[in-house]
Amino acid sequence: MALAHVILGVLNNSPCTGYEISKQFDDVLGYFWKASHQQIYRELAKLSKSNQVVIRYVEQNGKPNKKIYTISSEGEMAFNTWLKSKHKIKTNNDDVLAKLYTAHNHIKERIRILNSSRDNHVKQYEHYKSLENDFFSGEIEMSAIDKLVHMTLRKGLLIEKANIDWCDECLSAI
Repeated sequence: MALAHVILGVLNNSPCTGYEISKQFDDVLGYFWKASHQQIYRELAKLSKSNQVVIRYVEQNGKPNKKIYTISSEGEMAFNTWLKSKHKIKTNNDDVLAKLYTAHNHIKERIRILNSSRDNHVKQYEHYKSLENDFFSGEIEMSAIDKLVHMTLRKGLLIEKANIDWCDECLSAI
């Protein structure tokens, strides 16, 4: 998956400024797709050059013109092709696994690594749980997009819970 496709997906929902796209990465997308503001603006320039997005300039008093990005028909085709493409299971570089694998003769260090990893996963789990409680508790009817955001958050919770359980299992086995 390329950053361009994620940006096209954001623009497929509605036209946005670069700032609004960056804000979506800061607020939601960043939990599962990391991109700096510089990367986003660089990708928007490439998408514009390849005619996958169209820029509309809005004049502002005392400020530079605002750029509103809209997905073009070429961009929609690229986005739809990406949506239909087979997804790959991502292999992560996991420093915890690498350290545990290479630290056979360092039991105290393996225990420290596992406890530290467990603590990090507990913190992330608690953060996700707090978000779920803040935004998705109660009897309020959710929109389709809210349901998708909630399911994304649920996946994060399940992954963190599995990581905590795995650390506990490893600690018990040592």
